[in-house]
Amino acid sequence: MKRILFLLPLLFLNGCFLGTFRSAEPIGAGNVEKSVYFNLPLYYSTDYRDNAKTSGSYYSRANLGAMVIFGASEYLDFGLRYDFAEGLGPQMKFRFLHVPPFSLAFASGFGYNFFAQGFSWDVELLGSAMISHYSSLYLGFLAHHAPDYRNLAKISDYFDVKRFNNFFGVAMGISFRNFEAIKFPSGMNMEIVVPIDKYPPIIWGFNFAF
Repeated sequence: MKRILFLLPLLFLNGCFLGTFRSAEPIGAGNVEKSVYFNLPLYYSTDYRDNAKTSGSYYSRANLGAMVIFGASEYLDFGLRYDFAEGLGPQMKFRFLHVPPFSLAFASGFGYNFFAQGFSWDVELLGSAMISHYSSLYLGFLAHHAPDYRNLAKISDYFDVKRFNNFFGVAMGISFRNFEAIKFPSGMNMEIVVPIDKYPPIIWGFNFAF
């Protein structure tokens, strides 16, 4: 009973995290960025959602997380991320091509999920284009290995998830940074992710930096 009560606040925020919330541009040497994010799966219709449940690919819940990123150089960022799906662990991003206004970067990391008691990892290829001093459009190809929280119906199921799966998706978003008129938030990302899956939802999310 105690562990069920402990988990209740997390039940609405314990879904599969499939997102990036980062463009290919580094944050810059010596800079530090802290951010919080959430993403939510959205289905086109009730029938489409029911088909996803039948196929075993139903993303049922939202996810919440936070990141702290340090700018190591003009090409490299590293940091720490925690969310309810992938767990806690280090992250890095390396920009290997920069032809203004375009950038390409490789990002990766891993985390330990305390509920599923196992390690997750992610690998991402990111491309972005600056469209102003304050904003950029980005596209990402994502590969994540994480606990499979799809189609879970009972509270107790979240304590017993031992199955980890590979998840693939395409992320598209817009990133805003370097705000001058306001101090909080100092930036934000809006993105959608389409999982490469049967009956995928649109995973919609926001990131707020400070």
